[in-house]
Amino acid sequence: MKSKPTPWGPSHSETTIAPGIVSFTTGSHGGIQLSSERIAALPASIREAKGSDPQWFEEDCEVNLVVLAFPEAFTDIAVWYAVKFVRSYGEYPAVAAYVETDAGLVLRERHQRFETENGDKWVPGSQSSAGQFWNVRYRRIRDGAQAVARDLTDDEAFAQAPVDLAAFGDRVTYA
Repeated sequence: MKSKPTPWGPSHSETTIAPGIVSFTTGSHGGIQLSSERIAALPASIREAKGSDPQWFEEDCEVNLVVLAFPEAFTDIAVWYAVKFVRSYGEYPAVAAYVETDAGLVLRERHQRFETENGDKWVPGSQSSAGQFWNVRYRRIRDGAQAVARDLTDDEAFAQAPVDLAAFGDRVTYA
C-alpha cells in the first residue's frame, strides 16, 4: 500500500469499513476519512459538531460520530460505545440530543439490545504491559463495576470484547 497523507501524518494502513468510510492508522494516531457522498449524508447535528473539516474523524472521540451517522456499517458494540460516549462525554450535546430523537431510534434500540444481551460481560479499558504479560482494567457493561485482570497473554488481553472474566480465573481482582 502506498502511504497517504492524513491529518496525523503518513498512513501506515487503510481499511475500507464501507463504501466511502475508510479507516487509517499512522505511526502515532489515526482515524476515519469520509467521501464527499458520506459527508453529504451526515445528519445536520453531526456535520455541525464536526465544524469546518467533516472529512476526517480522529480515532479516539470523533470516530463515534461516524458510527452514529452510519450505524449500519458498524458492529453492535461500536454502536453501544458511540451512544454511551455521546451521552456521557458532554462534548457533543447536539449529537446526544439527536440520539434521543426519532431519527436515533435505531441507535437506542441497538444500544439497549447489546446491553441486555451482554450486561454481565466486561469491556476493556486501560492496559499495561509487565514484560511479556498484560494487566487490563475492565468495566462491566450492566453497571460499570470495575475489575483488573493480571498476567494476561496477548491473545487474552486483546480478545474481542465483550469478555467473560471468569475465563481468567484467579487472575482477576474485582473492585
